[in-house]
Amino acid sequence: MRAFTYSDEKSQKFWNIERKGKSLIIAHGKYGYPGRTTVKEFADKGAATKEHDKLVAEKVKKGYVEVGTIVEVPSSPTREVLEQALVENPDELVNHMAFSDYLSEQGDPLGEFIRVQLALEDESKSPAERKTLQEREKALLTKHGIAWLGELAPYLLKKKIEPYGELEARHTFRRGWLHSLEVSFYELEFMRILARSPQIRLLGRLVLTETPCEEEKKKPEDGAPEDCLYPHLYPLVRCPYLTNIRSFRLGDWVDPRDEAEADDGGINCSTEADGVIGVLKNMPKLEELYLLAHNADANQLFAFKTLTNLRILQLDHNDNYPLARLAKNPSLGKLTHLLFHPHALDDEHAYIRLPAVRSLVSAKNLPALTHLRLRLSDMGDKGVETVIESGILDRLKVLDLRHGRVSDAGALLLARHPATAKLELLDLTHNCMTEAGIEVLRAAGVKLVAENQWQSGDEYDEEEYLYAGDME
Repeated sequence: MRAFTYSDEKSQKFWNIERKGKSLIIAHGKYGYPGRTTVKEFADKGAATKEHDKLVAEKVKKGYVEVGTIVEVPSSPTREVLEQALVENPDELVNHMAFSDYLSEQGDPLGEFIRVQLALEDESKSPAERKTLQEREKALLTKHGIAWLGELAPYLLKKKIEPYGELEARHTFRRGWLHSLEVSFYELEFMRILARSPQIRLLGRLVLTETPCEEEKKKPEDGAPEDCLYPHLYPLVRCPYLTNIRSFRLGDWVDPRDEAEADDGGINCSTEADGVIGVLKNMPKLEELYLLAHNADANQLFAFKTLTNLRILQLDHNDNYPLARLAKNPSLGKLTHLLFHPHALDDEHAYIRLPAVRSLVSAKNLPALTHLRLRLSDMGDKGVETVIESGILDRLKVLDLRHGRVSDAGALLLARHPATAKLELLDLTHNCMTEAGIEVLRAAGVKLVAENQWQSGDEYDEEEYLYAGDME
């Protein structure tokens, strides 16, 4: 494939052309938009080649500049074997070196790009050597990046950041492959392209935020339910290229400073999780999972038996937390962080209740757990007593019980337990303690955060503490 670009004061365009046998495949459009792909058939290979050269000459005459060329190399068993070895073990340095050597022998510039990125991993390189390598890395990306990214190029190489609501993407390469990808306002058409792009076979980190409503754009082949308003994730359910994802985040990350400045401690959400369970089944190597979105099916998620590598699980904005199911899951032995902040109250009960907390902290399947966040719970002082009696406090580093109705009685229980003073952080913000309860904890040497306490019967009603999640 040969890739060209054209820029002027008004726009930046791309134009790609590839000859396959007696056919020409042409893709063109503006950066930041899907563009169009057309296929032209000819009587024979010679006619296709003649038209190919003619079209290229016309584009060059109009001011288009060639930015990438991939030598047309027939598929070979050797390349397939090398690529499969990378997919199965992307951390094996030898596999990348072998693939780089093979590509260089075929005249493919991707081979040099891989070697340059491998060299940049060597921390013993001098600043001068690193600068030379970085300049070469940038030059190769500038010339061949469009070709290497394929259908993803118009989205990932978008130069201009559009107003709020337009797709925005950021990406990085590692060892010649896409390594991380962050996309905001991810459109359904982009997700279809992502799902069929082999360029993401070694992708290690994927972040998706801000789901636009595109119900009217869904197609039967997307696999979304008929009444689904947010079908965006469903194309990824059948994607075969997600097997190397180690970190997946769905939804906006909330800066702790922004959260602290909110009077009620609330955090908002503008991302939907419809279809995410099917996507997660394609990620067997997942180590970090952040679902900061509405409508994730926690019943299925907490019962997954394929989470043997998972270290961090964060589930926010949900209205169902079946912790007893999670407590029975034997695949969570590596879990160190368990972080929950439910959706704002829609009914009369908290979404994290005392019996569920009791099941969780007594679980035998979480030996590595060190960070526990249980917010908007009705556990109160009884919950504090349950946590202490379970013995889990002895191995925790951080305990976050914001919006949990803990009073001075609970504070006294915590202050008396020797493990509390060993915590790196105890967060009791938005609970029901008085200055006396806070002082008891501080006097015990506890590293405490306890802002914005309130008292039942004052300006808040009995359920006010449950309204600190997303209200929409």
